[in-house]
Amino acid sequence: MKLLEKYLNDHLSGSAAALSLLRTLADSDSRESVFYLKLRDDIAENRKILTQIMRAAGFQRRHWLEHLAALTSAAGQLRLRWQGLSAGHLGLVEALEILELGIQGQLLLWRCLKQTGPALGLWDEVNFAGLIMSAETQRNQVETRRLTAAKRAFSRGADEA
Repeated sequence: MKLLEKYLNDHLSGSAAALSLLRTLADSDSRESVFYLKLRDDIAENRKILTQIMRAAGFQRRHWLEHLAALTSAAGQLRLRWQGLSAGHLGLVEALEILELGIQGQLLLWRCLKQTGPALGLWDEVNFAGLIMSAETQRNQVETRRLTAAKRAFSRGADEA
């Protein structure tokens, strides 16, 4: 069970990094700020569910991992900001890619817990199907924005902007 506890803490810390990145994106891209803030709220809600899952299993939350993830995210965001986080800039493309990878990780987490929970006698009341569907929707919404950002960033003349 120690490995499961570590696994869940790793995902919790990853979500801390996602929240930090989403705040930065909302502040940097006024056209999409409502989307980023809504997604941030959704991920914050998923974090609550994950902490409830951990508590139900009797696992300890490793707050220091969450702080480390947020610090690491902030450091990485310096480079993204330097590249630009608005439409037509590489930083936005890469930020959305990072975000999408994180959401994919969340999707894999929910799928894993859906499969392992019953065998462990845990989390019968958690709606993993709904969490999986939500993560798929989130990933698809971010992917749509990532592709749009890539088209703008990589179009002819974008380098001169």
